[in-house]
Amino acid sequence: MTAMPLRILHRIGFATAACLLSATMVSVAAATPIHSDVAPILAFFGSVRENDVDGVREELSKGANPNAVDDAGKTALVYAVVSGNTELVQLLLNSGARADLRDDIGNTALVWAAEKGQTGIAEILIKSGAPINAQNHEGQTALMKAAQQGERDMVRLLIAKGADLNESDYTGRTALNWAQSSNKRSVVQILTEAGAK
Repeated sequence: MTAMPLRILHRIGFATAACLLSATMVSVAAATPIHSDVAPILAFFGSVRENDVDGVREELSKGANPNAVDDAGKTALVYAVVSGNTELVQLLLNSGARADLRDDIGNTALVWAAEKGQTGIAEILIKSGAPINAQNHEGQTALMKAAQQGERDMVRLLIAKGADLNESDYTGRTALNWAQSSNKRSVVQILTEAGAK
């Protein structure tokens, strides 16, 4: 089996490459090892997606880049946040994962935490330097996502940490507008009482 250059992996996607490599490895078990650049990335993201904290720790100890991006444009930190795995989030941050990185649609890990209602994780991310008012490719902030989803505790946390109440997305909608259009009355009340317009 020949080594698979990263430029090819980038074109076909790591998930597809993993299937191809797996099938090839089964048919030629004693063949040439997988390209040294590919194996660690596949192993690292495999462990991350399985929420295997020990596996991630092992891959990091072998030199896996905690800020690597997969074929979906997401970092390991984003996957850990979305799954709600606080231990994995902390491990990645302690290993150098950056809380300010954006995925393929411009979301930071904090925006994902806000959308998923991961308040404890959001606090960790903010302490680790996550930009609280970062906007994604549509101009949405963590506060807007939390308001849209009706995540009251998250909205309170973001307000307490200094989120801009009146920031608007690229269509002109604020967090208050998102809460109103999503019929999240309790969030509308929280935002209004905090001074949102």
